[in-house]
Amino acid sequence: MEKGEIFKFGFYYEEIEWIVLEKSENKILAVTKNCIDSMPINPKFGNISWEDSKIRKWLNGVFFDKVFTEKEKEMIVLSEIENPKNKIYGKTDGNKTKDRVFLLSIEEAESFFSSDEERIAKATDFAVQNGTKTDSEGNCIWWLRTSGIDSKRFAVVSNAGYIYEIGSYADFGERGIRPAMWIDLSLAE
Repeated sequence: MEKGEIFKFGFYYEEIEWIVLEKSENKILAVTKNCIDSMPINPKFGNISWEDSKIRKWLNGVFFDKVFTEKEKEMIVLSEIENPKNKIYGKTDGNKTKDRVFLLSIEEAESFFSSDEERIAKATDFAVQNGTKTDSEGNCIWWLRTSGIDSKRFAVVSNAGYIYEIGSYADFGERGIRPAMWIDLSLAE
């Protein structure tokens, strides 16, 4: 697989389409093509980090367990995830984490997509039914794992593909989620 290639992997109310963002030897970093659900980073208002967020626990728990076959789970790499400071506001998301499934950071969203247009994501039917707000073209705002202007907010990508470093309140539930993960292709059958 090469950068930009789209493939299907896992099932979440429909087959999930992924985009290859990077390839390193036998491993690829992929993000969902569309926003596949809608949920807050954390349901309670207040200070929160990626490390302690409900969405991180859900992605690596319920989501991981239910979406992928046993063979697919074996291929998903447990990765050390950097949680860098918001380069504009200086807020940090704390410690490194070990995750199989995660959200992209501001830096990753900037470096792996060459333009705002490439960052635009549509919402799946399920995501819309579950509360993801879309514009007239079906595009939605989606979460990043980097803190915003304070520890109550997380950065987002707008429905036009622009990164808002200031962020949205983490308990806001109308934002889409685009899970990302590293996959070890050498473990494919």
